[in-house]
Amino acid sequence: MEIDKKSRTELKAYFVKNAVPTTGNFSDLIDAALNQKDDGIAKSADQPVQIAASTAGDKPAIHLYESFATDTKPAWVLSLQADGKKGLGIGDGDGNSRLFIDGATGNVGIGTADPVGYKLNVAGLVNVAGNLNVTGGLTVLNGQTVDKVTTGALAFPDGSVQTTALKVANGVWSSSGALVRVQSANTSLQAATYGMTKIVSVHASLSKIDAEHTANLRIMTSTTVASDGKSCTLKVESWADTTIWNFYVAWILFGY
Repeated sequence: MEIDKKSRTELKAYFVKNAVPTTGNFSDLIDAALNQKDDGIAKSADQPVQIAASTAGDKPAIHLYESFATDTKPAWVLSLQADGKKGLGIGDGDGNSRLFIDGATGNVGIGTADPVGYKLNVAGLVNVAGNLNVTGGLTVLNGQTVDKVTTGALAFPDGSVQTTALKVANGVWSSSGALVRVQSANTSLQAATYGMTKIVSVHASLSKIDAEHTANLRIMTSTTVASDGKSCTLKVESWADTTIWNFYVAWILFGY
């Protein structure tokens, strides 16, 4: 940053013994000092320092430099606007908003000058090393909502509370080794059998089917979790003209 003012050493040289300071020397001396009326900075007795912001752009009030001698732009800028919005803004020397407090709402934006109606809007990832206390709703996973967070537990909209880690179980359901003609077959899996209080979801797939060469092979599997989560049903269905030697359904349960 270039400063077109005289240094103290240069000014002192004007006023050494037997020197005759000129009008220009006195002008340099006056211009080198801050004037509370002309320069937009004032300090009265028992009052804080007062600074008037620039009228340009986002009304910057303070530029912070590491060195006037080497820096061509400020490292940080304190402004009274950001992207035209009134408030307190902290940005870098390239004009990027790093922190903004909306003057009208008090909402805070980190990495953005637009809190968009949130008390805190963060543009980027957030890491919380301590506890996160939420007294209202907590929206997660693209619209999935957790109503509240309790001590050591998650409470879901259906009123259930999860206090333990997610549990996983898996297995295989198969027909006996005889030629079968299956139109519909069911089997039930109980949450309690796998140490769960509630089944969250179940996934199943036909892992092996062996049919007669001349028979049609049209078969599918589906899953249904009971409304109370205590059990789930695996179902295999086939067309009436499908003859199957064996079917194998591999399944996996998620619950807690």
